[in-house]
Amino acid sequence: MTEVLARIETRNANAYIRGLAEAWDHSYPVRVDAMSGEIELPGAQLIMTADPDWLTLRLVGSDAQRVADEQLRVARHLDHLAGADAPQAYEWHAL
Repeated sequence: MTEVLARIETRNANAYIRGLAEAWDHSYPVRVDAMSGEIELPGAQLIMTADPDWLTLRLVGSDAQRVADEQLRVARHLDHLAGADAPQAYEWHAL
């Protein structure tokens, strides 16, 4: 099992969770509430949590390459949602 985590400093974590859920709810199983969300992507499960100053993203999957592909995909979608406020880089760390 491959598991990676990224933490992004932002005060808009809830909005990004909702935005990702809305972007993918027509294609994949999505669960979302006020402070968290989960999306069953083809290559990994995306688990998101919001704190006042942070968005935490965790990807879990059985194939390391598919998890890596989903890292890029999630980052692209977040960049689109964040616009000019997008982070310069996403630092994913293996767990």
